[in-house]
Amino acid sequence: MEEIRKPKPHEQKYFNQSVVNLSKNKNISSVNKTYILGFIRQHCEISDGTPLSYSRRTRYIHHLTKFSEFSGIKDFKKAKREDIENFVIKLNNGEITQRRHRVDMPYSPKTIGDTLGAIKTFYKYLEGDGYTFPKKVAWIKKKTKILNPQSLTESQVEKLKAGLGTIRNRFMVLVLGCDLGLRPNEAMNLRRRDINKKITSDGNEVYKFHVTVSKTKPRTISTRLFPQMVDLFLDEYDRKNRDPNMFIFDCSQPAYSAIFKRAGESILNIKNLTPTLCRHTSVTTYAILGLSSSQLSYRYGHTFNSDVINHYLSRIGRLDDEGGEKIDASKSIKRDNENDDLKRKIDILQDQMKNVRQDIIADMERMFSKLIEDGKYSSSAHNPND
Repeated sequence: MEEIRKPKPHEQKYFNQSVVNLSKNKNISSVNKTYILGFIRQHCEISDGTPLSYSRRTRYIHHLTKFSEFSGIKDFKKAKREDIENFVIKLNNGEITQRRHRVDMPYSPKTIGDTLGAIKTFYKYLEGDGYTFPKKVAWIKKKTKILNPQSLTESQVEKLKAGLGTIRNRFMVLVLGCDLGLRPNEAMNLRRRDINKKITSDGNEVYKFHVTVSKTKPRTISTRLFPQMVDLFLDEYDRKNRDPNMFIFDCSQPAYSAIFKRAGESILNIKNLTPTLCRHTSVTTYAILGLSSSQLSYRYGHTFNSDVINHYLSRIGRLDDEGGEKIDASKSIKRDNENDDLKRKIDILQDQMKNVRQDIIADMERMFSKLIEDGKYSSSAHNPND
């Protein structure tokens, strides 16, 4: 298993405190507490693949605690679909609130989606086989509403390019954020050995980034918008003769996100510049440049035919009307021709495979016929009861 960055002390501290708070919560039955903690250990700590971060485990405890408290369910295994439906209705209607700034406020669409996703994953562990959802929760849609994601304009990206001071900050915000669209945890687990220069078939140099730690799936992606910034960053990094197995950043995720926030406030005069906003910018840019749904899904670690990716693609027309970049028609026609050619080749391969299978079956039939004729094969010879 790929070694991941060790969590910062405060992340483990918050997780430990959430476990203590759960154990002391008098509004949750002891059997539900056992189920929640069992899920945290089995699914989040020792499951196949990369163990979930402490911060993610903490969020799971928070969502499932809320579910147990406001649903009134005393035993998760005895809950009926109607019980879960009532909770979801209350959550979507804003009847379940949280205390913020001394005011009771309904949960945001994102938090609602996270809560519903946690419930589905929890029941997949509790009553499913770890891969399929039980019927009582299979109907839940994790994404209750997909909001129009914001993204930076081309002029704002140019301002960041001109205004970011250090090579390191330019590499973080522009390359990892606006070009690759990495999540903070993915960026924090990059090592020097994960970045390599490659020569493409058309003779261009690109850098390949191997994302080994991800909340969705590992992948290898390239940067094409700011290759010179990668050159500058790696030149500076390699001069220090660091071990290629070391992480390239020695900072926490909050510190990483703070670099984006400060850049937004000082250069763009906005307060919401985050790694997520830069990720939205990256997806929008590559969607406009013509990447297909499957290509975008792979690049950004989404499942194929993802609703989120399809939502970005549906926005391209509106972005063009607002003055965004136009897709070059010749490139689009060329890509369509390449896709048609690829489909024809696949059809040919499928026909060839069909013929190969038929040839194999025919050869096996001839072989068995010859064995039977020669008296070397009989069904009774393989019957243990004879």
